[in-house]
Amino acid sequence: MAPQTALALRMLKSAAADADDAASRSWQPLIKPSAKLPEAYGALSQLESSRWRELVNIRSWADRWDMAVEAHPYDVAVEEVEGRRWTWEELDDAANRIGAWAASTGRARIGLRGEGAEYLAAVVGLTKAGVEAALLSDRDPPELSASRARLAGVDIVIGSPSPGATGDSFQSILSMSQGGISSSARESVKLDDTALVIFTSGTSGRVKAARFSHKRLVGAGVAWGLRTGIRRDDRCYISLPLNHGNGLAVAFGACVEIGATAVIRAKFSASAFLDDVRRYRCTSMVYIGELWRLLDRIPRLESDRDTPLRIAFGNGLRRDLWRKTVERFGLTHVVEHYGATEMPAGALTNWTGRPGACGYVPPDHPDADEVVLIDESGCPVAAEESGELLLRVAEGKYDGYLDADLNEAKIWRNLFASGDMWWRSGDVLRRDAEGFFEFVDRLGDSFRWKGENHSSVEVEEALLATGLVLEAAVVGVPIPGHDGKVGLASILSASDFDPDLLLEQLRMRLPSTAIPCFLRLSDASHALTATLKKMKSDLAEKGPGGLPGIWLVLHQGRYLPLNEMRLRAVKEGGSDPDFRTR
Repeated sequence: MAPQTALALRMLKSAAADADDAASRSWQPLIKPSAKLPEAYGALSQLESSRWRELVNIRSWADRWDMAVEAHPYDVAVEEVEGRRWTWEELDDAANRIGAWAASTGRARIGLRGEGAEYLAAVVGLTKAGVEAALLSDRDPPELSASRARLAGVDIVIGSPSPGATGDSFQSILSMSQGGISSSARESVKLDDTALVIFTSGTSGRVKAARFSHKRLVGAGVAWGLRTGIRRDDRCYISLPLNHGNGLAVAFGACVEIGATAVIRAKFSASAFLDDVRRYRCTSMVYIGELWRLLDRIPRLESDRDTPLRIAFGNGLRRDLWRKTVERFGLTHVVEHYGATEMPAGALTNWTGRPGACGYVPPDHPDADEVVLIDESGCPVAAEESGELLLRVAEGKYDGYLDADLNEAKIWRNLFASGDMWWRSGDVLRRDAEGFFEFVDRLGDSFRWKGENHSSVEVEEALLATGLVLEAAVVGVPIPGHDGKVGLASILSASDFDPDLLLEQLRMRLPSTAIPCFLRLSDASHALTATLKKMKSDLAEKGPGGLPGIWLVLHQGRYLPLNEMRLRAVKEGGSDPDFRTR
């Protein structure tokens, strides 16, 4: 161990609060704020820089993967819940077969649609072949996946079928490919090149195809490997979608960096969570806030703490649930972060244990100059005030989207000095005097529900495409007892409007979490554009039942009248209505 690495580790330990020795891993979790936190932040930065110096010769994430396979080929890399175990060597063999097939197509970018260990093997395989992977979701309706594929410019989608694209199943490719692919297939790839295309709503407009580079994939593993303190003998529970950054880059990326085992489940189940964690001996997990909300509704048992689980990392664990979650499940270390797929730098992280904070940067550290919160006029806000988060763009270059016009729309130039360049997050955060950040709200025409970001514009278009709706205005509204915001649509319906048929049509066009939970049936046409913005503002401000019209709410897979009893339950944060789309 290098002297500076050993010193950094000692500083981290000295900043940590006392904790149960039996639960400790590479360093103790922080339970209370410490006066030594700025020193610990500097030590963590040193560790990260040291690790990058060790990785100086890699050119792509595939190189980092190959290092992991060589280091522990016969250890278990991935274990599927109710499925098979894959050693690093076995998963690598599958990746080589898929990579050889991908190279033979001559395509620069190929779509992936599926789940499980074979999906991960396909991601690795495409990076081995120097081919970009456009990450599609099995959870989306086929027509929606097809539109995503067109947006990414791919005509081959492997895994599950996607309308309008050719391709084979993972199993078919694995059975017909002989495997074996040389690193020369990616000899022209550089760390800053695109490895993945991930679809994100951003904060306004339609869904966008965002670039995710090899450097960010490697960096995610380094960052969360250090901040979580997971070790090679840890087993990480991943029940989030593998086509998103949290499940793939943050969680699986950290497993690749450390050599830990990824335990993957196709879809999170609150009722199966504790059984899974115990059965598969999971010591760490990745989360979104909605997971904890779902678990909080399940009756508590004295045995809830009786699991090997100690470490949790992700985003969306709000202050109101933080302490309850830690105490109920016996967690000793929580790492909360703020990030975006298309951001130009690493995520903000809170590894200190401060409840409710999504990031920490000491005010006197040079990194503090790289992030600023501004008001509507572009002026920095004071400590404890809310403002839009901006990040400095290094080297004056931002390439977060496939569409160059979208890149320019995210940039604010010459804000504080001639030639400076800042990336606009579209999110409102608050920073206190100690340097802790807390998420406040989203700006723009989008909403986040059950951990998924959705474009209001796309939901409006889906409503109109059904032929049952003449006009639509969609907003996101907060609901007590739920994290994020649910979709609310004000519509002018056709004469033969049938809410059951509308829901059936929306299921074919939208992810389940994008389907509006509330419908307002208006008897008059919406105003023109300028006034429409005011109408949407009224919708968002007054919420369900707040404007004249006939109101419906999603409950047990149907749109039902929003009567006084259901409206009261909504305002009290109860489980009725349940907002289920099926």
